[in-house]
Amino acid sequence: MSFTGEFNQALLERFIQLIATHTGLHIRPEEREALTQKIRLRMKLFNISVPEIYYLLLKDSSPQSDDEWQELAISLTVCESYFFRDKGQFSLLRHKILPELIAAQKYTKTLRIWSAGCSTGEEPYSLAILLNELIPDCDRWNIFILGTDINQNAIEQARQGVYSSWSFRLLESQLKDRYFFLKGDKWHLNKDIRERVIFRNINLVKEQFDNSAYGIKTIDLIICRNVFVYFEKPAISLVLNKFNNTLKLGGYLLTAHSELQGQDIGLLEAKLFPESVIYQRRENLELGAGLWESKPSIYPETREPILCSSAPANNLGMNFEQSIGNTSQLMKPEILLQEAAEKINNTAKDLSNLSVSKLKEEKINDAAVTTLLLEAEALFKKKFYALAIEKAEQALALALESKQFYPYHLQAEIYANLGKYDKAIHYCQMALKVNPLAEEPLYLLAHIADERGDINAAKSFLKKIIYLVPYCIYAYLELGYIYDKEGEAIKATKMRTVALEILQKLPFKATLEKLDNLTVEELIAKINKMLPRQL
Repeated sequence: MSFTGEFNQALLERFIQLIATHTGLHIRPEEREALTQKIRLRMKLFNISVPEIYYLLLKDSSPQSDDEWQELAISLTVCESYFFRDKGQFSLLRHKILPELIAAQKYTKTLRIWSAGCSTGEEPYSLAILLNELIPDCDRWNIFILGTDINQNAIEQARQGVYSSWSFRLLESQLKDRYFFLKGDKWHLNKDIRERVIFRNINLVKEQFDNSAYGIKTIDLIICRNVFVYFEKPAISLVLNKFNNTLKLGGYLLTAHSELQGQDIGLLEAKLFPESVIYQRRENLELGAGLWESKPSIYPETREPILCSSAPANNLGMNFEQSIGNTSQLMKPEILLQEAAEKINNTAKDLSNLSVSKLKEEKINDAAVTTLLLEAEALFKKKFYALAIEKAEQALALALESKQFYPYHLQAEIYANLGKYDKAIHYCQMALKVNPLAEEPLYLLAHIADERGDINAAKSFLKKIIYLVPYCIYAYLELGYIYDKEGEAIKATKMRTVALEILQKLPFKATLEKLDNLTVEELIAKINKMLPRQL
C-alpha cells in the first residue's frame, strides 16, 4: 500500500491524534514516517491490509484493543535508563528532599514514593538504595516504592532486577558491590532491595490513579522524568492534575529539566535549587519553606543587589555578643539543649534493638549524627552560634569520613557568620575534601574572598561553580557584579544574559530560594533593567 494512497495524510493525522489521546505521546513531524512503518508492521501481524480497519481496532473498547495498545506502546516508547541518572537531581534528593521527608515522617516511619515512567526499573531501585543509605533502621520503616511504565516489556524486565554493566555508568563501585552480585555477564540486584519496589503497568493518561490495586494515594514524592518531553500539552495538564490530587500536602514532584515550562502547575509550588527545579504540593502557597530550604543569611547587605538570599545579613564580622542581638523572642538555650538530649535519647532507644554488626553500628552512628545536625541547624537559625558549633563538632566526631561534608560545611557557615574567616575557609576546604563537586563551600569561599578584596580568587571560585553546575543562576549574577566593579561591562552583560536565558526556561512563578525569594518573573525584570538598552 502506498503512503499517498490508502495510507493518506488525513488518516495519519487521525492515528496521531488517537495515539495522543490514548497515551499522551506527541509524534513529531520527523517521526511520522517511522510511525507509519510501525503501524504497517502491526497490521501485518494481524493480517490487516486496510489501515482504517487497524485504526478502528485501536479505537474500539475491547480486550483485544487493550492488548494491541500494549503492543503498540512498546514500539512507540524508548527504554533508556541507568542507575542514579542525573547526578545533580540525585544530589538534591540525597541532601535536601529525602532528609526533609524522613524527618517529617520520623514518628510514623512511613514513606510513599512513586517513580512514574520508570522504564526498566533503574530509577526506583536507585531510590530504594538511597533510602537504605539514608535511614539507619530502614527495615523498621513502612516504605512503599512504586515503579510504573506504559511499556509492559520494560516492567517485566524491571521486576527481574538484572542489568548489564552499561546501567552502572554513574554508580559508585562500592554501591554496586554492596547491592549487586555478578552472575555470568549480568549484575543481579540483591533480593532485599528488589523486594522493596512494586512494579505496575500503568498508562498515566488513561488510567485513574485512585485504583486501590495500585496503591497510588498520599504520595510523598513523585519522580516523573523524561516523560512529559514526549507528551502533548493537554496530556501534560491532565497528568499534572492527577499528580496534584495524588501528592500529600508538602509532597514533591520532580521532573526532568524544563519539562514543565509554560505549564499551569496548579497547587504545585516551584522551588529552584542549584541542582534542579522541584515542585511542592501546597494547599496554601503562602505556607513556609521546608526544613532544608531556609538557611540563615550570612553575607553582608552593603553590596549592589546581588539578589541572593544566602547572602545579605548585617551581622557578618560582628563579635559573638553583638551577633546574638535581641533574644527575648527566642527559645532559651537550656530548653533547646534539653530537647536535643531528649531527641538523641529517643533515637538511641529506637536503635537499641538493632544488631551490632559493623553495618548496623555505622547506621546507629548515622542516626546520632543526623539528630545532632538537626539540633545544630536549629541553634544556628536562632543565632546560638557557640552551641551550634558544639553540636556540629559532636556530629563530626561521630560521622564516618565519607559523611562529614555537612558537619564541615555547617561549621564553615557559622564561622563566616561570626566573621572568623580563617576558620570558615578551613572548614570549607575540609568539606571539599569530602565532596570536591559540591558548590556550597565554593560559594562561601567566593564571598569571603570578595569581602577580603581578593577579586581574582572570588572569580575563580564562581567560575568553578559554573563548571560544576552550568545552570547556577546566582553564580552568573555574582560574576556579573564583580565584572561591573572591574569596569568590564561587556563581560558583566554576558553573565547576566546567560542567567536570563536560564531563567526563561523556568516556570515564571517559581520561587528562587537563594535569590531573596523572588519569583523567576521578578528576577527577569530586575536583570532586564541591568542590561544595556538596545539602540
